[in-house]
Amino acid sequence: MSNGIIFSEPESAFLRTWVGTYSFMKNPRSFAYWGLVVPFQLYAGHPQADVHLELSSLNRPNPFIDEENSTSSGNYNLTNNFFLHLHPQAFARAKNDHLFWVKEHELRVMDNTFGAAARIALFGAPDLVFLKGEKVFDRTTAKNLPNMKVVKKEKWEE
Repeated sequence: MSNGIIFSEPESAFLRTWVGTYSFMKNPRSFAYWGLVVPFQLYAGHPQADVHLELSSLNRPNPFIDEENSTSSGNYNLTNNFFLHLHPQAFARAKNDHLFWVKEHELRVMDNTFGAAARIALFGAPDLVFLKGEKVFDRTTAKNLPNMKVVKKEKWEE
């Protein structure tokens, strides 16, 4: 659940409640807390009939929930993923600046989540793509995404 992707019926009670919580946000840099943690806590505390929660297929993998390098050097199965959010701050912290300037020939054989996502966008499948004469190797087995859990409040800035 996040504020990055929302599908909603008009006048959703849950969405009105969630949006209303933003009036309590004191630090604009804590957008992630209010956009990810708060709605999940609202949902967990008061499950409502008008809410369907996707626990592993939206904005995953996520360096703030899964592992810091989940996109840049991790290898997750994206088969059932609807959206992938690349997190520039996490890339920079993990010293992955090179991923901003990757060339197509590098993406064809990049054995991580980022490479798989790029190959899905470019070629329609996450499989490694080798040209004639290139050394062929097997792709690392991709991990399945675990269901998202509520993150402890201490981890986030309010």
